[in-house]
Amino acid sequence: MMMTGACSDSGAGPAARRLQVRLQRIDYAAEAINILDLAATDAGGLPPFEAGAHIDLHLPPDMVRQYSLCGDPADGSRYRIAVLRQDDGRGGSRSVHALRCGDMLEISAPRNGFPLDMRAGHHLLVAGGIGITPMIPMLHVLERQGADYSLYYCARGAGKMAFRDEIDRLARRGTAHLFFDGAAFRVVLADLLQPGAQPAGTHLYHCGPAALMAAVAQRTAVWPPGTVHAEFFAAPAGDRPAEGAAADGFEVVLARSGTRIAVPPGVSIADALRQAGIATATSCEQGICGECVVGYSAGEPDHRDFILSDGERRTQVALCCARSHSPSLTIDL
Repeated sequence: MMMTGACSDSGAGPAARRLQVRLQRIDYAAEAINILDLAATDAGGLPPFEAGAHIDLHLPPDMVRQYSLCGDPADGSRYRIAVLRQDDGRGGSRSVHALRCGDMLEISAPRNGFPLDMRAGHHLLVAGGIGITPMIPMLHVLERQGADYSLYYCARGAGKMAFRDEIDRLARRGTAHLFFDGAAFRVVLADLLQPGAQPAGTHLYHCGPAALMAAVAQRTAVWPPGTVHAEFFAAPAGDRPAEGAAADGFEVVLARSGTRIAVPPGVSIADALRQAGIATATSCEQGICGECVVGYSAGEPDHRDFILSDGERRTQVALCCARSHSPSLTIDL
């Protein structure tokens, strides 16, 4: 997830409220990819969401997985997620593919760490594989707004390309570029991202496998701050700050009560809070979802997340992964 805007429903403290939903429909999207429609179980309906948002899906026995919402934000009747079955994964996708229509599930309210910036003069969307999911709501919004955009999407063959029909139906002529050849895609991407290749005011949104994310990050390192937005499947390997003094123990101060809690080496702030009896909501535990982001008012965090922008890091911190350069860190709890 992300190095982008603030989440719309993040925070620690009491555990985040869960929503009850019913699995209303399952559709085949592409090879090993199913689309699930989730409907409200009561007349209250589902909270609205913005393009780029994701939800936590709670799976038995005790798994939580994050999935981007891939429906039209204007459709308040359902949430849609698309899940790629990964037989060599951690088990979440296999559990999702074993679900059946009518099953009752628990989810979080939507959070958005990958929002569209409608101030952009041009929106460049780059997706690889299942990374297309957060782009589909963006297409709906950009088309309705009549915004200037282009989509570049690569999959490993036509049978693996999810949402192709929807993209063809939605996108204006010349705005969507689909690739089944990874080598050709990389060449085009290199041209797209070279300095001066995009109109002034362009914002880039990218999501996909680790190799794609690393290549895009490398080529956009000189782009203006705040114009590159990324949604990660997992924390990028090797991108954490080097261990050192910041890995030492420190303490957090709870601003509302003045309580001081020690955070030993090797223990996250979130875990230290829980050990002290303070309920703390987390989800990904990798700094990519935003569930545990809170404000801070004193101290110097060692930010190790992949969701907060440079501006947000001046006032916010992710409790699941941050350390502290200062002996104490005062957080807004």
